Amino acid sequence: MGIILFNVSALLDKLIVTRAARFNSRRCIRHRHKEYPCQLCLELCPGQAITIQGTNVQHQEAKCLGCGFCAAVCKNGAFALNEPTYASIMTKALKNQVLVITCSNSPPQEGALEIPCPGYLEENLLAALANHGVKIRIQVDIKNCIKCRFNKGSAALESRILRSQQLVQALGHEMDIANTEDNQGECRPEPISRAEFFAFFKNKARETLAQLGEAEGENQSDDGNQRCLPEKRRLFIEALGKGDHPVLQGRIPAEGMPMAELEIDRKCTGCGNCTVFCPTGALQKTVRDGGIILTHRMAHCINCRLCNQICPERAITYAGQLDLQFLANQSVREVIRVSADTCVQCGKVYHQANAGGLCPACANRAKLDAAIDGFFD
Repeated sequence: MGIILFNVSALLDKLIVTRAARFNSRRCIRHRHKEYPCQLCLELCPGQAITIQGTNVQHQEAKCLGCGFCAAVCKNGAFALNEPTYASIMTKALKNQVLVITCSNSPPQEGALEIPCPGYLEENLLAALANHGVKIRIQVDIKNCIKCRFNKGSAALESRILRSQQLVQALGHEMDIANTEDNQGECRPEPISRAEFFAFFKNKARETLAQLGEAEGENQSDDGNQRCLPEKRRLFIEALGKGDHPVLQGRIPAEGMPMAELEIDRKCTGCGNCTVFCPTGALQKTVRDGGIILTHRMAHCINCRLCNQICPERAITYAGQLDLQFLANQSVREVIRVSADTCVQCGKVYHQANAGGLCPACANRAKLDAAIDGFFD
């Protein structure tokens, strides 16, 4: 009985919807690598609720304004709003194929989704909505955006819409999105009925149980780091290929896109550090026939570029354009194959694509010896 009461109490705590965002430190890429330079959440937070010291990212819920900007910019989904989640936005939009967005400064509108600021919307969600054929209508009073405390979000949204449109059109779909300026006067919300009150908690319970199930489904590696796609990327992947238009072949500029196409040169030793630190598992290492194969799935890549930073050989770079066939087909692409060799000097087995018969240690020692000899000659 005690366990049941504890579980019910925990569930009720989760049902109390707060405007503050949730922060999962294990998904934060700074938690994975202390030198990772990202601080997008800190830069956009209008309530100064986020502080960063090294790998320590702190989120103070008491200061959080619930704007969701942190959730929009966090590549790995370390931040999330309790309501609305990106999944609940998608569910609402698919009911009638139209999503009307209003901000907290606009009068309530029947059937519209009110969020603190449309800056909560981000590329994966916008592209997913477009692939499902959803019409997006953002109704805000533009004149108020400049003086609004959430003005950073509205500015960031413009560039996200442009990138989403570019991505969606290249995939063979069209994005039907418009901003309708709302100049209506102040309006009071209608009182909630008893039926609506209990329906709210019923739906909330379903969402909470779904979130608990999602958390249990996260993969965790031996280093304690989670390997899980952010909610917004899962929604985009589910929407890939949906709609009336065929997927177009071609390449688009990669700059600013929420995914990347990797290139690994012959300096790679096959150490696999990149696969260990990859937060979503987009990079994978396979040992086959004594050699090492590194593969990359663009659909799971969040363009965090941690793999480049963690690579001791700096062998990883990024293509200037994305091949959208890899994205649309969710292809797993072999990026390099490193064969096993025996060092002619020390006899150790090593993996390196281009080492000239020497393991990395002996090759470095040979370079040092040559430099010393050259200095004294």
